[in-house]
Amino acid sequence: MAIPVETGSKVRAREQGSFYASTRPRGPVRALENLQESAWWTQHLASFVGWIALLSTLGLGLVALWSLLVALSVLGSASPIMVSNVIAAVVALIFAGNLVRLPCDYFAFSHDAKEFDGLANALAKSGTPTENDALRLVADYQQSVERNAEGRLIRRRRRPLGLAALMTRATIR
Repeated sequence: MAIPVETGSKVRAREQGSFYASTRPRGPVRALENLQESAWWTQHLASFVGWIALLSTLGLGLVALWSLLVALSVLGSASPIMVSNVIAAVVALIFAGNLVRLPCDYFAFSHDAKEFDGLANALAKSGTPTENDALRLVADYQQSVERNAEGRLIRRRRRPLGLAALMTRATIR
């Protein structure tokens, strides 16, 4: 059974129209409100995940230290070579898994999103923002999100999109 084109377009329009909380008509002010909402959620989610990553890293380190102390007390006469191997393995796991840098990257991502939230708020309150100003800020935000998500957090190297490509992909909802 196929869905008629008219029905699909109505559903899509309703879905896209209610994705963000802004009730303003299409234009720069709505784009800035959508940017504020997106940046606010990104800021809090990245901060939350940063805390989870930090606590997980600390928990892993404490469990490894506790395991080492239990092994030393049970064995009693553990050789210094065995102890140094265990310590080296734990340190290698923490650094090879990027567990030290990961929380820092998430906190930096949260900070960047907070800055864009403030910039969008300031631009929206400055009077009547132009479409060019709104699109430029949205494009800068998208580049920041892409840089943080792919460059810092995933460590995948990819050629970043230029401003012209981002502006053609950006739509003012």
